[in-house]
Amino acid sequence: MIAYSAKFEEANVICIVPISEDGKPEAEPIIVEPPTQDYKLSGWSTDGKIGFCTTEEPHFALYTVSASGGRTVQVTPEGYATYPSWSPDGTRIFFLNAETEIAWVSADGGEIEIIPALFAERTPRVELIPEYGVGNAVSPDGTSIVFSAVKEGIPGIHLWMIPVEGGKPVQLTSSPQPYEDRFPCWSPNGDSVAFLRFRMQCNIFVVSVEGGEPRQITSDLDSVASSVIGWSP
Repeated sequence: MIAYSAKFEEANVICIVPISEDGKPEAEPIIVEPPTQDYKLSGWSTDGKIGFCTTEEPHFALYTVSASGGRTVQVTPEGYATYPSWSPDGTRIFFLNAETEIAWVSADGGEIEIIPALFAERTPRVELIPEYGVGNAVSPDGTSIVFSAVKEGIPGIHLWMIPVEGGKPVQLTSSPQPYEDRFPCWSPNGDSVAFLRFRMQCNIFVVSVEGGEPRQITSDLDSVASSVIGWSP
């Protein structure tokens, strides 16, 4: 199935279309009306739910809806919840809250849990940024999260990794230049992270989760757009 945003009878809606193995639609789109007109899709869970977040001030909240359509389910209270990311098993949704902390909630709703970040005494904190493309991507084995953040004394925006249950953030990318590393995306085997690096141009890089020098995949001639990227299975 494919889910996408569309305009239907002057309203912004979510369309869900069953697709055959040869890539052809098998039925008319299922129309789902989100609670607000401003929203962003956040992908599929493993059990066939679609996640999305509403982005209409001041009502930021996370929702899910079944692939068969029907009623949308609000899983976080209204407030600030953005950049949602499913856990690989589909049981949790991770997101950025109003305090720019990484939090998670059950896919069925419930109490919000904050992922604690541990810092050494007198060490500058790693500060998440509520900006476009900061990430919050869960590893394929569900044990780690990679995200974009800033830290005092380090120029630019770089990638960091933290266990999903909390712990010490580990820096994955660094540079003496004020680059901006955004839109992190895990490789299927979980040993690398692809991301966009912004400087004069935007390019795709790949870095090992063990750290090291990122490898540039594209060139300035490729005219890479500032958008979400993804690995093939």
